[in-house]
Amino acid sequence: MALTQTKKRNRVVLLSVAIMVLTLMLGGILGYAVEEDVTPPIISQIIIDKQIVVVGDVINVFIYAEDESGIHTGMSANQVVLTRVKEDETEADRSKYAIIEPTSEPGKYVATYSVGSSFAEGDYYVSSVTLYDKAGNRAYISQYTDKNNLLPKEKVTVKSESDDVAPPTISRITVEEKTVTGGDTIDVFIYAEDESGIHTGMSANQVVLTRVKEDETEADRSKYAIIEPTSEPGKYVATYSVGSSFAEGDYYVSSVTLYDKAGNRAYISQYTDKNNLLPKERVSVVITDTSNSTTESTKSTTESTRSTTESTKSTTESTKATTESTKSTTESTKSTTESTKSTTESTKSTTESTKSTTESTKSTTESTKSTTESTKSTTGSTKSTTKNTKADANNSSLTTNNNAAFTRTTTRTIATTRLNYQNSNYNRSTTNNRSSVTQKTGSSVDTSDPSHLPIWLAMGIIAIGAYALTAVWKEE
Repeated sequence: MALTQTKKRNRVVLLSVAIMVLTLMLGGILGYAVEEDVTPPIISQIIIDKQIVVVGDVINVFIYAEDESGIHTGMSANQVVLTRVKEDETEADRSKYAIIEPTSEPGKYVATYSVGSSFAEGDYYVSSVTLYDKAGNRAYISQYTDKNNLLPKEKVTVKSESDDVAPPTISRITVEEKTVTGGDTIDVFIYAEDESGIHTGMSANQVVLTRVKEDETEADRSKYAIIEPTSEPGKYVATYSVGSSFAEGDYYVSSVTLYDKAGNRAYISQYTDKNNLLPKERVSVVITDTSNSTTESTKSTTESTRSTTESTKSTTESTKATTESTKSTTESTKSTTESTKSTTESTKSTTESTKSTTESTKSTTESTKSTTESTKSTTGSTKSTTKNTKADANNSSLTTNNNAAFTRTTTRTIATTRLNYQNSNYNRSTTNNRSSVTQKTGSSVDTSDPSHLPIWLAMGIIAIGAYALTAVWKEE
């Protein structure tokens, strides 16, 4: 049995070594055959699809390209730069960037721009294109390196959504002359119209309500409210909620600011109100003084609290006397309980001692039996060990002989493979020299043959595999 197991182990060792050698040689063949892509993508054409756009439109720049390893799509570095033509040299750069993505058509890619409010009006042109392949090679074309004139000459013009250049027209501003207090509201109504429409919900659209100063040294006490539309067309409102931040005094409308959707602004202040649109009415803010009534209420509450405190003290004293009596009774009960527990514990201790003696006797008997069985088992194990030692000695000798033979054969095979590889290099060198001579003399014969090395390596693989199989079957 032991000899059979040793044969199986030898078989596994031989097969493992053979597989490792085959794997290394096959990896060499594959590494020799694979060629690395070192060429950047080839861009053949760049097209921009529109010449005039407004906010909400899209601009597509199409790139036609191909590469041996494939274009690396979804990469942020693959991008097209769209640059705005400067009106003068001092103007800041207004470039826009878009990532290049694949289309459904092979070899056709696109960079898409959504024209939004960040696009300033003007003419834009494609200033550069960057494209990477999957091997990491980069194709880069800019206005300074475009030797093949691939960048489109066409420009795209971004225009405003509307031709409205006039600010909103404000016809009237009203506020009710009244007196208000905390919790009330103040409404300022604005009547206005515009060609492109009023830009509602904009924080810059606001009315300023200013408090009349009692003297010139007083700080400014202005309040601001956003202008919102009402249910009536052309009528807008700014609403103030009077709270603790409102100081007492008279307030007036000091300015109104209103934008339309095209970005034009109408601004009226007390210094620019040529048409006297700001209302002359004033709103008085009065804060009611409630401090006296609050003080009386506080005094009454304090007296009531004192009376309640005295009553609570009396009840507390009574509770303490009752608690002391209860403690005395509890202590007496605890003493009796402790005495009973002590007697019970003594009884339990005697019982446990008796059980312990009985268990000790049983344990001694079991230990004697276990020692006898152990002696028998040791005698049988000693005999078996002697037999196994003899078998292992025979197996070790056989394994040593097999490994020595395998090592000699492997060495001869590797030497043969190396010689074949050198011969292949010599043949390839000779072939290349002949090809060079042929090219110089004008001959059209193709003498390149890269298949020699894989053939010799394959022969080495076959030889090692055959030996491994032969060694395995000899073991049987």
